[in-house]
Amino acid sequence: MTKNKSFYNNVSILFQGNVMAQTIPIIISPLIARIYSPENFSNFGVYMSLLAILTVFVTTKFELSIMLPKADKDAFNLFSLSIIISIFTSCLVLFSLINPYINILNFFTIQGSREIFYLLPLSVLIMGIYNSLYYLNNRKKKFKVLAKNKVYRGSSIATNNILFGLIGLTNFGLIASNTLGNIIASAHLYVKNLPLKKLIAFTSLNDILRLAYKYKKFPIFDLPASLFYRMYSEMLVLFFNSFFNPTAAGMYFFASRFLKTPAAFFISSFQDVFFQKISEDPSNIGNQIETFSSKILKTITIPFFLIVYSSFFMNDIIFGDQWTSLHKYFYYISVPIFIQIINSPFAHVLKVLGKQEYSLLIHFLRFIVLLTTLYLLTSNHFDIFNILIIFSYVDSLFSLISSIFILHILKYKSRLYWKLIIFVSILTIFHIFLENNIL
Repeated sequence: MTKNKSFYNNVSILFQGNVMAQTIPIIISPLIARIYSPENFSNFGVYMSLLAILTVFVTTKFELSIMLPKADKDAFNLFSLSIIISIFTSCLVLFSLINPYINILNFFTIQGSREIFYLLPLSVLIMGIYNSLYYLNNRKKKFKVLAKNKVYRGSSIATNNILFGLIGLTNFGLIASNTLGNIIASAHLYVKNLPLKKLIAFTSLNDILRLAYKYKKFPIFDLPASLFYRMYSEMLVLFFNSFFNPTAAGMYFFASRFLKTPAAFFISSFQDVFFQKISEDPSNIGNQIETFSSKILKTITIPFFLIVYSSFFMNDIIFGDQWTSLHKYFYYISVPIFIQIINSPFAHVLKVLGKQEYSLLIHFLRFIVLLTTLYLLTSNHFDIFNILIIFSYVDSLFSLISSIFILHILKYKSRLYWKLIIFVSILTIFHIFLENNIL
């Protein structure tokens, strides 16, 4: 009982930090939508998608292993390993941008100047440092520090978004603000929790090599699994930008970002504490997952879909004329985001069990299924909204089937996720009806 009380207290602390941090961008979204155009958000979406994919490589996922050793000395050595790899990876990204033969920007439609994209190496490095510091603090249960950190990061990004926009720097304001926010957040975590002398005292090359071998499953299995996850997560932004138009990509990215912001209230707060909890006590995980998923379901279903469907009445009033039809994007991408929230307890289960090979298999199959779905829909000339509806349904269905599979590994039976499959099927049929008959 005491452990559960402590768990919920920790979730509550991070949740409060997330609420404060994520409320800021929600509140300023109407202003941001009037300052920046869908094309600006298209460039921002491409940048953030590339950053998300490149961030997979930045530490080769060794930052996740920081949570697992019993000895703090080992955790510090894994942190040092993550930082070393981050520096090396960011140098490789820089080389790929300045080399005209392999420049990754040539594959995308970018409105205006490309110079701001040369911030990518710095952003990749900062994300490597930030993620490593974050898990080090999570390991030490410094949840109040993490909660404050989220507020500092969110408020910094929001403030700079407005300032850059008001002085007319809309071509790079969104990207520069995100980079500055991550720098500030990383500096805060470092200053508060990582004395340099302590790190140097603990760091040993022999220990780094020993631990790199011990936790080799992270780069072998978690890295490609995370890569496939990021590729299918960012697939539509890059696809719409390249094969439809930047406006569609910007609309999709803005809607996705807006809905994922309240979703982060639950996902981030819960996952971080749940990861720490099951790392310490991996017993009876299946029952814990179903219990927490059920509570999340009861808590967020009504407010989440109330936000989604009320967008029809408030779209033009809140976001302005240039965002007409944004409500359709809200409708059709809401289903996989909703399922992502419900499934948040599954995030780190296979890591704790040491079964990352199953995680790799799941993410690889999901990427292939979604890529095939996108190819078939495009080949048969489906319009953009029907592509969104069907793609979102397949994505949600695969997520739920994966959850059932993980529970099978845990030898735990649950009816909840089968019921959710029926729910998302009915919701998808409703969205198809809306698109073809009403909207």
